Amino acid sequence: MKNALLVTAHPYTESFNFTLRTQAIELLNKFDWQVNTSDLYQQGFNPILGPADFPNISASVPLSLPKQQEIAHQQALFSNDISSEQSKLLDANLLILQFPLWWGSYPAILKGWIERVISRGYGYGSNNLLSGKRVLLSVTTGGANDDDEIEYYQKKIQELGVDVFPYAKMEVLKPIINHGPSHSNEKQRKNLLSSSKNQLISLLSA
Repeated sequence: MKNALLVTAHPYTESFNFTLRTQAIELLNKFDWQVNTSDLYQQGFNPILGPADFPNISASVPLSLPKQQEIAHQQALFSNDISSEQSKLLDANLLILQFPLWWGSYPAILKGWIERVISRGYGYGSNNLLSGKRVLLSVTTGGANDDDEIEYYQKKIQELGVDVFPYAKMEVLKPIINHGPSHSNEKQRKNLLSSSKNQLISLLSA
């Protein structure tokens, strides 16, 4: 069975991001995918990369976070929250990141998830355990006023993925982008959902 990990980074479960999350889960299940989820705000995920990630590591290890990550992976010394996320990601064929674009980038909690979970010695460096897995960015923005802005966001969000995941030898798919759901009426939001659904169907059918 194909496996997906859906990571959502939004503080409100009533948000359009969570509506997209629900739709994606239903659609993946319809296509016989098994779905694991990580709702970062709701599970209180700590986004701060630091020594607490490996509380039992030897004091003799150099004060280098990448080096400590590598040793923590080799010796199974990661904190439980990281180990849990890494296990879910390792099982997945497809990683979906569902998030709002804040200040032109990932929300801090999602950036922290990337930094802590896709660690050296696991995702890159001495191991590329995520090699060949696909990544889909499903993103909401504050809105786009014209075709030029739509093209701008398309390029920007694509680059957000390309700047990170190929480093772990993961394949970045064309993003799904929803512009201005918070400023849309009910009909417009339904149209956005329908468009997102069709894009995801095309991806799953490929």
